[in-house]
Amino acid sequence: MVGAGWLQSPRRVFALSLCALATVCVMSAANTAMASVVITDFAIYAQRDVKIGVGTIVGLPSQLSLVGAGTMVVGVGDAQLNGTAGIHGNLRAGDDVSLGNSTFVSGTITNPDQFTVGSGVTYGAHIVAMPDLPTLPVATVFSNGLTRSGFKTASVR
Repeated sequence: MVGAGWLQSPRRVFALSLCALATVCVMSAANTAMASVVITDFAIYAQRDVKIGVGTIVGLPSQLSLVGAGTMVVGVGDAQLNGTAGIHGNLRAGDDVSLGNSTFVSGTITNPDQFTVGSGVTYGAHIVAMPDLPTLPVATVFSNGLTRSGFKTASVR
């Protein structure tokens, strides 16, 4: 049986302090890694599909961007880059990704479904998985017949 005297050694106290600090660091890193992205993290984001036109470049080599399409529902959100378009950064899509001829993505492409690449395409890496995408708020429901500035809206018959 270990008595209270074993804690009186400076080495043991230092070792316990290091263990406690390591535990806090690991838990903090795990919470950071599990944090969801928000819509403001994206340079370009669409709930459905993102299409980047011919010759369009998103981001700068010195300032990487994040482009996303879809929500956390599998099968929603295609991303398409057309000829000579590019992304300095990462691309996340909830469904298919299509990279046209001579396009580029300097970072990682993450999508769970089809990945089509044209000729002369360059990209950093491709991960087949559901990416971390934002959770959007529920759409606002509008009803007919509300008053506005004291006037009743008319219905068309």
